[in-house]
Amino acid sequence: MLRRIAPLLALSTLLAAPAVAQVPLLDIRIGAHAAMPMGDLADIFTAGFGAYGRIGIPAGPVKLMASATWTRLRGKSVTLPVIGTVGLPDQDVISIQAGPHFSPAPLFDIGLEAGYFTNMDKFGLAPNVSLGLIKFDLTASYNMVFTDPSSSWINLGVGLRF
Repeated sequence: MLRRIAPLLALSTLLAAPAVAQVPLLDIRIGAHAAMPMGDLADIFTAGFGAYGRIGIPAGPVKLMASATWTRLRGKSVTLPVIGTVGLPDQDVISIQAGPHFSPAPLFDIGLEAGYFTNMDKFGLAPNVSLGLIKFDLTASYNMVFTDPSSSWINLGVGLRF
C-alpha cells in the first residue's frame, strides 16, 4: 500500500510547490539608496546615501507595505564673511513608514506611505515606485515633511527581494 501512495504523494508535493510560490505571503526587500536633497534642503546638504528594509503583506487588491530607512545627508561647506569656510554637520535621518501599494502590473508597484522622520521630529509622506527584476528591486521615493516643505529629498535605491 505504501508503494502506491508514495508516488502519488511525491507528485502532489511537486505540483503544489509552484502553486504556493505564485502567492507569496510576505514581500521582503532590503537594499541601499542614494539621497538627493531638494529645495532649501539642498542649500545645506549634498547628496547622501542610506539603506532600506521593507516588508509587504497582500491584502486583497493592495499590498500593505511597511518600511524603515536610514539616510545620511552630508553637510555642505559654506563660506561666511567673517569666519571663513565652515563645514556643516552631516545629518542622519531614520524614517518609519507604512501605507498601501498598488500593483498595476506584475513586479511593478506604486505606493503612498505616511512616515515619521527622526532628526526633523516630523511626520510626512513618501510616494514610492518600485520595479522588480527577477530578485532585484529598483525603487524611487520622494520624501517630504508636512510642516516644512523645504525638507524634502529623493531616494533612488537598488536592493534584493525575498
